[in-house]
Amino acid sequence: MKTISSLLCFVLIISCTGIKHYTNTQGMPRPKNNNVFTYKKYADLVYPDSIVDTNAIYYSSHIDSLTNTQHYQYYRFLDHGRLFLKSGKGELSNVNNYEDAFIGYYYIKNQQLRTELFEETYGIRGSLVKTFGYFSNDTLFTFVQTPETFFNSYQFVAESQTVVWQKIKPDTLVSVSPNW
Repeated sequence: MKTISSLLCFVLIISCTGIKHYTNTQGMPRPKNNNVFTYKKYADLVYPDSIVDTNAIYYSSHIDSLTNTQHYQYYRFLDHGRLFLKSGKGELSNVNNYEDAFIGYYYIKNQQLRTELFEETYGIRGSLVKTFGYFSNDTLFTFVQTPETFFNSYQFVAESQTVVWQKIKPDTLVSVSPNW
């Protein structure tokens, strides 16, 4: 009985914490109130294409060794500090649809990228996931946690914590107007 009460208490705590959200028609979590994004306040900052290219995507992929299937993810940075992160299998497709992607905001400070995406945890609670990174030529390097820096350098970040994204410009890329 004690185990059941502990489990119910845990479920109650998990379900009562987090950000209220709903699931859109594509099955992706969306916050009920877009003011939960703390990086939204930087949305009016504009960055030159030399820092972040809003006419491209930043793409990362790997081959699943068990199924021999290609898995990919990409960031699409939009004007006014918005972005979306999308993942899939096989060939890259529909780079203009953010309805089946995680949405959020970004800003750049001292040449360092900071992103904030809305995701669902445990299938019941919404949360903001923050990543950090930097651009080097046509490559984006991101970290899930704040990188350990030494004199403002990324040299001590373990390679296993780093995701490398290559900038590509798909022919099908068009301007989109986000709804968040």
